[in-house]
Amino acid sequence: MSEENATDLHEAVIALRLLGFKYYVIIGILVSVEILLTFIVNPLALCLIAKHRVLRRSPTNIFIASACVADVLYAVSLLLYEATLLETLQDKRGEAIGLSNRMGYAFATASMIGSTLTTMYIAIERSIATYRPLKYRQWVTSKRAVIIIVTTWTYLMTLVPGVSIHHYRSL
Repeated sequence: MSEENATDLHEAVIALRLLGFKYYVIIGILVSVEILLTFIVNPLALCLIAKHRVLRRSPTNIFIASACVADVLYAVSLLLYEATLLETLQDKRGEAIGLSNRMGYAFATASMIGSTLTTMYIAIERSIATYRPLKYRQWVTSKRAVIIIVTTWTYLMTLVPGVSIHHYRSL
């Protein structure tokens, strides 16, 4: 075992002794419940928006669907982090664990940026509705909202994981 890995393991053992194993179990249960709820609620919201035409006509609902996608990506990143933590606690090492950790980081970053941009889009859309109500229907359309969201997520899902994997491979 390398000196760096031994130091990491030693720090984990110290943290486990200070906080106790019950702490890790409680956190693990809470994170698992969060992942489960996120994987249930957000796809249901996406299905409702996709199924009902009335919901698809509103640009705000299209932006809400983007926020649901960001939440699902966050749940995927939590799942990857928890898998990495479990493997590390079992004292396993390897490229798959490092790649899982890096992909968890990439999905968390994409989720955070996507959620922030979606919130910004909603704020802009609501500002136009408030300050230019007569121009709202002309400026803000569902088609434009879909183009903005597709462009944003295409950019995020190609750039962020690509940079993350490239950085991991260069280590």
